[in-house]
Amino acid sequence: MIIDTSSNNPEQLPGWCTGVIIKQTQGMTYVNPYVYSQINQAKTMGIPYATYHYLTSVSTQEIDRAISFFTTLDGPEFLMLDFSKLVNLNAIVAIPHPEGVKLVAYCDQTQEPQVSFSGLPIGLAVWGNQSNAEQYLASHPDLFGIQWTDNYQGYDAWITSPGYLSELASAPPPAEANPIVSVEQQVSTVEDTEVKLEQEIAQLQQEVQQVTYTDYTWSTGPNGEGWMKIPQTSQVVSVVALTSTDPSTGAPEVAYYPRFVVTPLNGYQLISWSGARPDSQIAFRVASI
Repeated sequence: MIIDTSSNNPEQLPGWCTGVIIKQTQGMTYVNPYVYSQINQAKTMGIPYATYHYLTSVSTQEIDRAISFFTTLDGPEFLMLDFSKLVNLNAIVAIPHPEGVKLVAYCDQTQEPQVSFSGLPIGLAVWGNQSNAEQYLASHPDLFGIQWTDNYQGYDAWITSPGYLSELASAPPPAEANPIVSVEQQVSTVEDTEVKLEQEIAQLQQEVQQVTYTDYTWSTGPNGEGWMKIPQTSQVVSVVALTSTDPSTGAPEVAYYPRFVVTPLNGYQLISWSGARPDSQIAFRVASI
C-alpha cells in the first residue's frame, strides 16, 4: 500500500506500506522535520519513495525553492506539487521541467482543468475505496495516480500508474510450487545467510567508521552564493546545510536551503553553493571518507 505522510503522521513509517510519498516542504519557509528520517526508513525498508511540496501560491519563486530543496534529497523518484488548497488557480501557466527532476501535480477533480495548464502529469483526489480508485485510474490513462482515501489506518493512500513508483503498479508474478527442501538444507541456507549478514554488517561498520564530519560557517554573497575550498586529503561524500543567520537580527533560521556542488580543482575540492540567504552566515556539515 502506497501512503502519503507528513508531520501530522508518526515519524516511524508503518511496516506494511509498500511505497511512500513524503511531504517535503510548504510555502517559502516550512520543511517537514521527518523528511530525512523517512527517506532513510524507506531506503532501509527497500520501498520506493517520492516527495511533495504543499503550495501556498503558484509563484515561480516558491516552485523554484521546492525544486531546489528536492535536489538536495537522496533520490526520491519524483516531486509532486500539491495544488489542492489553492483557491485562485487562474495564474497557472506551463511549469518548466528542470533537467533531472521528475515533476507531477496533485489536485482535486474541480481543479483539474486549471492545473492541466501546468503541463504536468496529474494525480487526483478521488475519495472512495481502493477498487473504485483502480477502476478510475484504468479509465483515465492520462493520470499518474489516484489518492483514494484520507483515512487508511490513519493515512492517505495512493494507486499509481506504471512509471511512478513503478514496481508497485504491476501484479506480482504467480507463486511457483516450492520444491521439497530437507531440514539439513534449510539449516545450511540459514547459516550461509547469517555469515553473509555478518560480513555485510562488518563492512558497513567499517565504512561508517571511515566517515568524518566537519562543520563550517561561511559568508554568503549578495545573491546568496558562496564558495570555499578544502585540500584533497579525503573525498567529500555529502554537504548538508545546518542553519543560516538572519543578517538583521543575527538569529539562526532555516528559511533558505542552498544547493551545494563539490568540484575537484587543482588538488582541492571546491564547495560552492547558491540559494542561501544573501549577505549572511551559513553553517553546513561536510561528510568525508
